[in-house]
Amino acid sequence: MTRHAIYRGEVVTPEAFMALAGADYREAGRYPACPACKGRLEPYGVHSTTVASRFDHPNGSDCPLSSTPDKRYAHLSPHAWDPDGGTRLFAEFCQPENLKSAYMVCKSILGHLTGMEFQRLCFQALRWNVFSYRGITLDILPYILVTLADFSVDNDRKHPIRVVLSKPKGPIDALWLHPEQCVLRFFFADTGNPMRRPELPIPYPEAESARNDTAWISKRLYEFLEECCKKHRQAPASG
Repeated sequence: MTRHAIYRGEVVTPEAFMALAGADYREAGRYPACPACKGRLEPYGVHSTTVASRFDHPNGSDCPLSSTPDKRYAHLSPHAWDPDGGTRLFAEFCQPENLKSAYMVCKSILGHLTGMEFQRLCFQALRWNVFSYRGITLDILPYILVTLADFSVDNDRKHPIRVVLSKPKGPIDALWLHPEQCVLRFFFADTGNPMRRPELPIPYPEAESARNDTAWISKRLYEFLEECCKKHRQAPASG
């Protein structure tokens, strides 16, 4: 359930959508899209005097904005959206030094992070349209990225890790509006039980200090970091 959708490239409310698309939107095939998952939405309650109007996802959707979100992504619910700003932020994120800095922040938070894992975080951010959250900043992005996937056991990681964002009740906007009220907590990804690792404040001083420690990043590692950006630029534009 969400109060916002994308229609003709603009963010609309249910009322604004009905004004633009008309009552025969179904017959004409004019549907709004979810700002997060980009799936088709249905307006609900626009003619009711007793319920608040909203957009609904199809039954069974795991989108963070649906009524049945995947619990891992339920925190990905912003107050508002900015598609044009998201395009600009992604372009800024994909600048070489910004990519390297984002990787270093994520690596510092986790203690160990492969190029392939960072690539997966980037694709997940695109999947849920994280870059289009209104007001989100480049500096805060890594603190969201680390919450978008589980990290499996490998030669440098003894236990599967899940990072969870703890924030005041409400939209994720608190992360960039009041970061001092948010922390990152660590859980075993296979059981969901909390780890003994201490929670990390946002911003995390050690991660912030690591932002500029990028000189050691090899050409091979950087190729993994930029893969998401390259593939996204090459992908055909969707309707």
